[in-house]
Amino acid sequence: MSQNTQMPHLMSRFRWWFTLIYVLCTPVSFAIPLRILAWDDGIAARNLEIVCTKGTFKLEGLHPLQRSRIFDVSVQADAPALIFAKDRLGPEGKPAQLVVKIPAGIKNPLMLLLPDEKAASGLRQLVIEDSTSDFNWGTIRLVNTSGKPMVFGWDKKRVMVPDGWEPVNVAPGGKARNMGAVLYLADNPEKPIYSAIWEHRDLLRQLVFIVPSEDLSRGAVDFKFIIEDQQEVKSKDTKEE
Repeated sequence: MSQNTQMPHLMSRFRWWFTLIYVLCTPVSFAIPLRILAWDDGIAARNLEIVCTKGTFKLEGLHPLQRSRIFDVSVQADAPALIFAKDRLGPEGKPAQLVVKIPAGIKNPLMLLLPDEKAASGLRQLVIEDSTSDFNWGTIRLVNTSGKPMVFGWDKKRVMVPDGWEPVNVAPGGKARNMGAVLYLADNPEKPIYSAIWEHRDLLRQLVFIVPSEDLSRGAVDFKFIIEDQQEVKSKDTKEE
């Protein structure tokens, strides 16, 4: 085979190896539809922004009882997304930072921004899966932040709700109705510490945080309800299209 005949084959192999090396060495970057929930009014009012390879997003419109809009944040191993606290300075005199950490396998993350005065930013994050395949319409999702394991009862059924921010789904099923909701301490499951009437609606997703009561005269625990209506979500998506 002549030298002129070999050259195209060599160039083809060179291009193939160059392409392979480029693909292997190029950092993988992908966008994640991130929603944010500020834990309280103080965090909702702070001057925060997300910086990633896709750009800078001002965290406006945060609310302690409502998910934020979707932020399409890029995630990349060597260039993680950062939350900049523009109202607090870090050790170098620049805005304090919080690295956005999305656990593996989470496709529709909901980031809870919680207070942490030990951190330079004054924040810590907790990310949970918020997809409708994991947390469907008609479901009540309980997150226990009280410091004590609980038992939740409804319709003559019960489920353990451990402490430690681990989500537990309750799917009452059946027709829309008002139902009895009862809460017990896990170590005393016969004496309710809370009872009330809750709504079950097929078109609602109810994210319910069990929190320590700030007024013990009203009971040992309180609740933070984050309610999402399927009809409102569809209407909003239609308008954005």
